[in-house]
Amino acid sequence: TKSASFALTTLVLVNAILDEDDFFTRIEFRNDLLADGLKEAIDCVKQQGFNNECINKQIEEFEEELTEDENEWGRTLDARIKTKNIDLKDPVSMVKALTEVIKENTQTSIERSLVSII
Repeated sequence: TKSASFALTTLVLVNAILDEDDFFTRIEFRNDLLADGLKEAIDCVKQQGFNNECINKQIEEFEEELTEDENEWGRTLDARIKTKNIDLKDPVSMVKALTEVIKENTQTSIERSLVSII
């Protein structure tokens, strides 16, 4: 059907956009898409029950990559906590560390401006 074709094309496009080598860029792209309602759209596609192997494969790929990146982010965060001696019981220490991570990974002047507000 037309709806199934549109869903498949969109999912292929999303996964192609997220096929980014740079971890932080990939996370940023995915978070932007999720903030714009991608999760709800995927849930809607699932509920439609298209029974389409290609659609299911694209959804599975998206969810697997999401899980892998979440795990990688956890490992990255754990490593930063250990190397920078961040006190998880001290909110100020945690905010400073978070701000530092964001500063290290921002690229545009707008992003840097937003970080400076923090």
